[in-house]
Amino acid sequence: MPPRPYLASLPAGERAFAERLAAALHLGNYRHFDLQGLDCIIGVGSSQGFAEDIAKLLDRVELPVDRMTSTFRNLAAFDFETIPDIVRTLRGHGLRIALGGIAGEPPPLDLIRTVAPDLVRIDGLWFRRVAESEGASRLLPRLVEGFQADGAQVLIEGIETRRQLSAALDAGADLYQGFLLSAPQLAGTATDAAEIEFSEMFAGEAKVIPLFGGRR
Repeated sequence: MPPRPYLASLPAGERAFAERLAAALHLGNYRHFDLQGLDCIIGVGSSQGFAEDIAKLLDRVELPVDRMTSTFRNLAAFDFETIPDIVRTLRGHGLRIALGGIAGEPPPLDLIRTVAPDLVRIDGLWFRRVAESEGASRLLPRLVEGFQADGAQVLIEGIETRRQLSAALDAGADLYQGFLLSAPQLAGTATDAAEIEFSEMFAGEAKVIPLFGGRR
């Protein structure tokens, strides 16, 4: 069954154990996949000691720490005041840090300024609402440029249509994620790591040239 409903069905203590076990399995299995050279992003659970667990696991698995990025999977479950301390623990072990917004909300600017993450994740639900509004989507490039000016890469999540992909490309993000690019697969499925040519995804699409400038 999908992980979210499974984890939600567990008592708090069992969920913390399941989160830690999942992290151990992901890290331990990384070397069994033919994905050398690709970055690995793993979520930090909200249970106490999770950050320390990941650091210990990194000492036991064959995973180059410079390819490892840690993100806060469910930001709403954290006390924001504790996040800087968790970040210091993770960075102390050489991990890069990714930070995104709560589902359906924009990136938390104050927390991002405090933490200075290496990667800013733009939530897919919020991004899709913005991308479908021509006026709002014009603000995306300024938002992305601001994060990049502070030294962070920007990942736009939840891309499901070519229009949304076009908005993400126009915004100038560094990384892109979503069902349009790669749908979730069952555990054990062979992973296709071939590069995607964005130009081919728009092949055959009718071009509309507006009379008064701009892009549609």
